[in-house]
Amino acid sequence: EPRQTSREYGQVRLDGGGGADPYGENVSLLLLMNGANGSTTFTDSSLNDFTVTGFGDAQISTTQSKYGGAAGYFDGNGDYLMVANSSALDFGLGDFTVEMWGYLLDVDTYAQGLARTTESGGMDIQYEGAGKFLGIGNHLVSWEHQFSWTPSPNTWYHVAICRSAGLTRAFINGQQIGTTKNDASKSYTLNGGDLVVGLGDNYYNGYIDDLRITKGIARY
Repeated sequence: EPRQTSREYGQVRLDGGGGADPYGENVSLLLLMNGANGSTTFTDSSLNDFTVTGFGDAQISTTQSKYGGAAGYFDGNGDYLMVANSSALDFGLGDFTVEMWGYLLDVDTYAQGLARTTESGGMDIQYEGAGKFLGIGNHLVSWEHQFSWTPSPNTWYHVAICRSAGLTRAFINGQQIGTTKNDASKSYTLNGGDLVVGLGDNYYNGYIDDLRITKGIARY
């Protein structure tokens, strides 16, 4: 039987009851970004219960939220979160889903980090404001794929990148953007580094809510 927990992703529970997340056991990281306004405590609500360390002025804000009345606020100047290296965050050649609700205050700055490793060559997912695309690739090496996307500022978007049986796709608000990419031979790992959220070539400027990483499952 699956382990039971009342933790939620948006309105979807990870436990085995009604409205449950059927892939709850596969969730590697779940940052609901809930808490009191100004709090610097970020909690992993996955079954891994990872320690999440904030840097800069990264904080919980009740100014904007998609779910739960609060979201993580990153001011674009030194703010990010870090989770220590774990095999639960290494996808290898397998299926995966990396998703979040994002609210960008700045849609023009290049390479605002969503989720990436701290080590060169490892997984790197960023929003490229100059080129207007969502990218996944190798940190400090190259983009593997670019998915054209022109978001509006001050707007909530559900952003997801997932791979199913070697095919990688990107989705905005449930609709696929760009073309399906053949990724059958591409290994995505942290390459021995830690995972950072909000730090890319530039810092993320805006709000993030309900960031969820699922290993072994393509949700979309």
